[in-house]
Amino acid sequence: MPFTDTIKVISPVGGVEFYSNDSNPIAHTLVLGWIFKLGDNVFGSQLIGLYIYVLLQVTMNLLALSLSLAVLSGKHPYRKLVLLLIYCLIPYYPEYATLSSKDGFFTPILLAWIVIGIKVYENLTTSTSKKKNILYYCLLILLSTFLCFFRKNGIYTLVITGVVFLIRLLYLRMNRRIIILCLTWLVSSLMIFEGIHGVMIRAVHAEKGNTREVFSVPFQQTARYLKYHEDEVTKEEKEAISKILDYDLIKKNYNPVLADPVKITYKTSSTSEDLKNYFIVWFKMLLKHPEVYVASYLHNYWGYFYPSEPARIWYEKEYYENGKLLEVGPSDDPNHISLDRPRSKVLYFLRQSNRLYYRLLSRLPGFSLFTTSAF
Repeated sequence: MPFTDTIKVISPVGGVEFYSNDSNPIAHTLVLGWIFKLGDNVFGSQLIGLYIYVLLQVTMNLLALSLSLAVLSGKHPYRKLVLLLIYCLIPYYPEYATLSSKDGFFTPILLAWIVIGIKVYENLTTSTSKKKNILYYCLLILLSTFLCFFRKNGIYTLVITGVVFLIRLLYLRMNRRIIILCLTWLVSSLMIFEGIHGVMIRAVHAEKGNTREVFSVPFQQTARYLKYHEDEVTKEEKEAISKILDYDLIKKNYNPVLADPVKITYKTSSTSEDLKNYFIVWFKMLLKHPEVYVASYLHNYWGYFYPSEPARIWYEKEYYENGKLLEVGPSDDPNHISLDRPRSKVLYFLRQSNRLYYRLLSRLPGFSLFTTSAF
């Protein structure tokens, strides 16, 4: 089933110009587009293209989970069995693996990157086989590059982790060779990504993505501040905010758990000077009411960690319009994408059975914890 963001990612392939920028990862857009065209040109069905995409995504998730079983459980068979049961029985794993979202490739890459990163750290801080060290080290560079390709904030994840990793090695007083290896991993991964990504951007003539995606957290904090402390906002502060966001609309549309209604009001005509003045105001408001900023941030993410948060089962929602599973681009465009809803009774039975299982599990005392992301 295509998720909403997947439709945005596939839109450039379908001839929709609105998304012809790098707001979504270019690599993911290209891979998704090639697979759709493969299904259409080779098999005469874009629906088969979607099937190939989901099959590839499921395979990547299986490989990443298998890697975690093999590496993290070590020589403890019971630990491996427990992990296997968790992966098989908790709905989030199979559900997410088959949900064609923009994070479908990024998630297994991230898991594999974490697992290999742990092995590299263990190998660097202990005496192990040099051949194994080289293998894991090369895998880490490869996965680090993919991490950046398939999620824009993967760059921040890589840099922050690399810095922490380096500080830890310095704290342990590791020798110069190991420190140089750590720096080489970080720098080479970023250089490979920047080089190839730049070529892809120019090749597809993609424009720079909207700045609002980067500043969704501070925008959300500003909206919450206006909701609870608007009486303390000065005329100058209001003017600074209004040059970046729709002042009146963000107060009205503020949703504690969803940033989209606020960041969508971002004014693309704003200048760097306007943005600078906005952040001066943002910082002043932080000093006045830091608890508002903390609450705003936590409201966006608490559901991932709070066990009582009701399960969000994506299969409960149908993304069909006019009998279509997915439709992108004008019908007269040669790149038009149109997927008919599968009408197989067998598939319908399996889909309904899948829903029933999730519903029952989410309502059983104790077992309902298994359907929460916090677990």
